[in-house]
Amino acid sequence: MSLALLIPGVSAGWWALAVAVTMTAFAAAIARSIITAARRGTGKWSSLTLVLVLLVIAGFEVRAGVELVRHSDVTDGLQTLCYLMVANLGVGIARAWQLMNMRSIGLLSSLFSLAHADKGAEEETHSPRK
Repeated sequence: MSLALLIPGVSAGWWALAVAVTMTAFAAAIARSIITAARRGTGKWSSLTLVLVLLVIAGFEVRAGVELVRHSDVTDGLQTLCYLMVANLGVGIARAWQLMNMRSIGLLSSLFSLAHADKGAEEETHSPRK
């Protein structure tokens, strides 16, 4: 959507509605995949949180899209879309980590690991050598 909005004269509202419909279909496909994997015992039901987040984002996109179709000069709708694009990026990154089965290697656990690795190296440099 961000690329489409760079084109002069393009209606942000219609693009938002198109992306919301696409995202809803994508969320349904992900939900089906997660449910199938969970029933087989190879997936986790908690992964459905991602689907819920996608549906919430799609709902806000519909709201902003309808607002922009009705009144194309409304800045609140555009601002909402900007925030939603940032949220979509975060969801995309989370989905990539989920697909790579790297749920336990998230940002916080990585930072925690790095902090403890530095402490271990610091103790080695400050400890007396034998």
